[in-house]
Amino acid sequence: MFLALAVFFFASCEPAEQGYTYERYLDDIYTVNKHKVRAEFSDSLIPVANMDKYGFSTGDRVRMLLRYHYDSQTMRQPEYEIHSAGEVIPTLPIVAEGSINAAEYNVPFEGLYRYEFNDRYMKPVWVWNRCQNINISSYSDADATAYAMTVRGVKDGCIELGLYAKSDTPSNDPKAKLLTFDLSNVADFLTEEQKSSIASLDSLRTRIFLTRKAENEIKEIDIIGGVIANPVK
Repeated sequence: MFLALAVFFFASCEPAEQGYTYERYLDDIYTVNKHKVRAEFSDSLIPVANMDKYGFSTGDRVRMLLRYHYDSQTMRQPEYEIHSAGEVIPTLPIVAEGSINAAEYNVPFEGLYRYEFNDRYMKPVWVWNRCQNINISSYSDADATAYAMTVRGVKDGCIELGLYAKSDTPSNDPKAKLLTFDLSNVADFLTEEQKSSIASLDSLRTRIFLTRKAENEIKEIDIIGGVIANPVK
C-alpha cells in the first residue's frame, strides 16, 4: 500500500492527461470478515470487490491471490479483488491428553516444510490469532489422514502439545499439509496447579511433541511452535 501511495504521489506531479495504471498481486492466507479480508500477521482489513462470487463466510481462512488494480484516469480509488482462491483451511480443535487411541494414531511424521507463497516462504510452524499452525508431512496420504493435537500440560514456560496422525492409507511419498489447531480454549485443559504456575507470565511458547521417522528410525522429537498470550489472564 505504501508503494502504491508513493507511485500516486509521483504520478500526480505529471501532466493530468498522462495518467497511469498500477497492478500487483498479493499471495497470502486471509481471514474473511464479511466483504473484507485480513492477511496473516496483519491487523488491516482489505475490502474485496468480488467477495460475493466466492461464497466465503466470516471467519473462513483461505489461501488467496488478491489482485490490486488502480487506473488514475477511470478510478477514484484502488480496487482489490480475488484473482484465485483455494479451499477453506480447516481449524481443528485441541483435545485432552489420553482422549485419543494411541494405537490408532500411530502414523509417524516425515518432516517440516516452509510454507511457500508465490514471492516468499513462511516458517513451517507459527502461532497467530490463537491458532497453532504447522506445515508437516506424514507417511500417509495427507488427504486421507486424521490429525489430532492434545494438551499435555505446561513446563518451563511452555504449553506442551502432542501431535498425532491416523490413517489407513500409508505412503512412502510424503507431502506437506498445513494443519491449524484452535488454541483459544487451551486453558480448559490445564489443572488449577498448572494455571497457577503460569499466572505471572504475559506469554508462553508452545512446544509440540511428535513421532518422526527418519532413516528407518522412529523417535519422539519436540519443536517450538510459537508464542501465545497467557491463556489464563
